[in-house]
Amino acid sequence: MVEFIYERKKKKKKLKIYLILFSLFVVVNSTSFIIRGEYPRALSSFMLFSIVFYFSLKEKYWAALIVKGMVWLYAIVLVIMIVVLLLQ
Repeated sequence: MVEFIYERKKKKKKLKIYLILFSLFVVVNSTSFIIRGEYPRALSSFMLFSIVFYFSLKEKYWAALIVKGMVWLYAIVLVIMIVVLLLQ
């Protein structure tokens, strides 16, 4: 019983870290759209991310999967960008 509670707390902590990273990426993504003058795209992107964020706070499995997938996708893209910049 104690192990189950510990695992649940551990999963919640991991999800919170993913949500913090996801929020950071949302801000960067929306800001880049605003800088380029693509206001409708920035608004629609922000709304979609907000919906996913809301449902992931409600601990919906599909939303948590999307959040984790997007965080990993952004991390991979960031590593690729760093490698390309270093090789130039």
